[in-house]
Amino acid sequence: MNANKITNTIRTDDLSGLAEGSPFNVLENFCRHKFTGRLQLFDRDTCYWTIRLEAGKITYVTHSVEPFDRLVCHMRTMSQQAPQLTKELRAQTCLMFEDATPQADENEVDESYRCNDYIALCWLVNQQHLTLAQASRMTESMIKEALEPLLWLDKVTYRFVKNVGTKMTFFSQEFMPLALYCQKRLKLWQLLSPQVWSPYQRPYFFGQTDKQKNLLPELHLSQKFSTILKGFSFRHLAVLLNKDELKIVGGLMPYICEEVIVLRDPQPPYNLLPKIPTLIPEGFHQLNSKVITNQLAEIDKTEENPIDAVEFATPSKTYTIACVDDSPTILTEIKRFLDDHSCEVIAIGDPLKAPIQVLKAKPDLILLDVNMPKVNGYELCRLLRKNTMLKNTPIIMVTGNTGIIDRAKASLSGATDYLTKPFTQQALVKMVFRYLT
Repeated sequence: MNANKITNTIRTDDLSGLAEGSPFNVLENFCRHKFTGRLQLFDRDTCYWTIRLEAGKITYVTHSVEPFDRLVCHMRTMSQQAPQLTKELRAQTCLMFEDATPQADENEVDESYRCNDYIALCWLVNQQHLTLAQASRMTESMIKEALEPLLWLDKVTYRFVKNVGTKMTFFSQEFMPLALYCQKRLKLWQLLSPQVWSPYQRPYFFGQTDKQKNLLPELHLSQKFSTILKGFSFRHLAVLLNKDELKIVGGLMPYICEEVIVLRDPQPPYNLLPKIPTLIPEGFHQLNSKVITNQLAEIDKTEENPIDAVEFATPSKTYTIACVDDSPTILTEIKRFLDDHSCEVIAIGDPLKAPIQVLKAKPDLILLDVNMPKVNGYELCRLLRKNTMLKNTPIIMVTGNTGIIDRAKASLSGATDYLTKPFTQQALVKMVFRYLT
């Protein structure tokens, strides 16, 4: 769709239907015509973006792939400036808003445009967990992260509603400066191809072979790498290490090229996001920015070696997780799911012996099945909570029940959260590290 056709489309009174165009051209036109409302852009059937506009300025961007994981990651980064953003508060925010049922709202004309992550951000400010300045910085970072992969696409379908929903605004920016930022980042990502094609690829380090040691005698990788380079994506490593993922990837590239570090594909659902394009998308050619040369060297020239930074910051802790379930199959499966994620799983098959074994293990987190013989999970949870040593230990109820009554029972028994059976490895890892990291 050309620019004139897009312009004609956005001048119509009814913008609820789907149209088609380049994400760059669509956003540039909506911002140039100073629209206020929410714009949704769809990449086939895989994922979609919701963009909040006020008088042609972008005030929030999110996408449908794990928006609360993104929010928690940015809360964790901001916690260095706002220590009140504890892991308990991050977990509480997810519980309150991630699966929140939309309430009647006179400002909401179409619930499909609702962004629970933005509503959660507003709540953090209202509850004074974040200052306006902190919320502004966090919103800017979240906008840039979510917008970046959208502009890698050549074509999207889109629709628009002239309503912003929640009235609070923390940050606003013209489209062009954000597009220039994304263009610069894309050129840096492309320098890392073909080995790197997604920020969500997962680097693994299993130790060097004798051949690699002979080829690269100067590369003395710490064994600590085997702890952190074992399942975390580049983007999640950036959060854990408080560094830009491009710096991390750039520093690891010599090891990736020599296959000392092995890259695995993004874990679902991150595989739904666009891949880094090999060519600059057509929309970026409209930007008047100078060609960036020697980019990776420029990024790191004033900072310490990224490899040293990773080694210095690598956490050495292995988390202990007590898992209580009368099913040997479930225990084996959980152990397999968490094996690559710096976790030691203590499997407990007899619920009657669980209190003593849990206390002996001193776990960082407890996974507790609900339906067990002799003593059910609710009773066992109440019993464990009576011990002062386990008062603040996260307890996750694992249940096949999804009703409101069952959730209420779990909460009343002292459970921190619940995980519904059957669960995927992604769901289990996400739940566990929500309360551990």
